[in-house]
Amino acid sequence: GASPSAGGAESGAAEAPPADPVEEIARWHQNRDEMGKSSVVSPFTAVNSWYVDAGATAHLGADASGIRKDPASPMEAMADVTYRDDAFTVAPVAGAKPPTVHPYDDEGEPEAEGADVTAPHKVTEDEAVGLGRDFLEMSPQSGFGRIIAYDPEAPTRKAFTGFKWFPPDPGLAVKATWKPDPAPSEMKVATSRGLEKTFYRAGRFEFEIDGKPEALTGLSDTQKPEPGDGLFVPFQDATTGKETYEVGRYLPARIPKEGDEATLDFNKATNPLCNYSPHYNCPIPPKENRLDVAIRAGEMAYPKP
Repeated sequence: GASPSAGGAESGAAEAPPADPVEEIARWHQNRDEMGKSSVVSPFTAVNSWYVDAGATAHLGADASGIRKDPASPMEAMADVTYRDDAFTVAPVAGAKPPTVHPYDDEGEPEAEGADVTAPHKVTEDEAVGLGRDFLEMSPQSGFGRIIAYDPEAPTRKAFTGFKWFPPDPGLAVKATWKPDPAPSEMKVATSRGLEKTFYRAGRFEFEIDGKPEALTGLSDTQKPEPGDGLFVPFQDATTGKETYEVGRYLPARIPKEGDEATLDFNKATNPLCNYSPHYNCPIPPKENRLDVAIRAGEMAYPKP
């Protein structure tokens, strides 16, 4: 941000003028658009995905024509990826260019330079695997292992010019009361690929929109969430399936620390990644997070390519 202007020695430093909330929201939207354009690993670079059974191995090959599983003949770069005990091991294939391991940088992007895999390597959650010009991301998914391939030169990345946003509305950054659940219960949430993901009900945000009381459940990955922890707040509203994506939208939130006020900023509501690409498995908002009101803030439905 801009540094405050310096005042005279006698008057002291002049206070910076209060930020324009509309401008702040517009800048947040613009930053997200820029991330979508620049990101090497995003739904706009995702070109393929595979689900691997526990104990199974995916044989992957890549060359200038693309990346594929179980190629009929040897390809320039090849790797064997095995999924076992909720972890992935990548191994080189004799006679082919080996895969590479790329740690993620501070922006969540794989570093350009990678280390060759010369022996079986257990992939950590802080690493992507390079194969040819593609990057592979691996994650456990409801009993399966999922591999997503990303091509930095994908046509969808080149065609992306920005997300679709409602105009900024500071009135939809609402103050909320956080009601923590003393014993977070387990919740199985259905996903867009017909699977399930496990969360825990951390508590409820209670707020008003247009004078009407509303509430949203905040979901946690852990059974013992603590103040400051991030929450997953998926929701649907009266715009869902019309102006906004048919699955719903996701809202970033944190458990407030003691004495902090909770704010739900619907201007930061974003679409599940499955709106942009078929290669993702997205949780569907539960019934208790369906709002009757229309939330015309945040992201609108993105046009399918």
